[in-house]
Amino acid sequence: MNNLFLSHFYFVLQLILLSFFYLTILEMKIQRRIVRTCLMGCLFVLGVQYLSDKQLFLKFNLFEIFITSYLLILYSMFHFYNLLNKEKNYYYINTGILIYLFGSTVLFISGNLINTLKLESRNIVWLLNAFLIVVYQLFIFIEWRIRARRNTEDYE
Repeated sequence: MNNLFLSHFYFVLQLILLSFFYLTILEMKIQRRIVRTCLMGCLFVLGVQYLSDKQLFLKFNLFEIFITSYLLILYSMFHFYNLLNKEKNYYYINTGILIYLFGSTVLFISGNLINTLKLESRNIVWLLNAFLIVVYQLFIFIEWRIRARRNTEDYE
């Protein structure tokens, strides 16, 4: 059985969770308003799209991949802008998100094409995606390590 339909839940859940993350770390009111508006608008548009064409669940939805990733990249850029003259809070997590989303978006957008390739070629592409996930997790670990060390120093 093909589990491609699960990718749609992944993209939407990733958008929701990371939007809430950015809502908590973005400081400018206008940026938070943009995140809330974009999240609601995107979920509405995707909901309408899937209700009107249920066949989209069976293939890569290029619009879904692009819009969810683009919005998260936009939120990430908001945070980098805010960090220009401030302490680098969540710098590594944000960097990991940006690297992962740029790379994986290209891979997922070409997903329908990738599925026509030979199995060996497909495996290389998905190994690259797995590598991007590891890099993303490494940045999360670095951020966690820095914050854990900072919290330990605060208690001493």
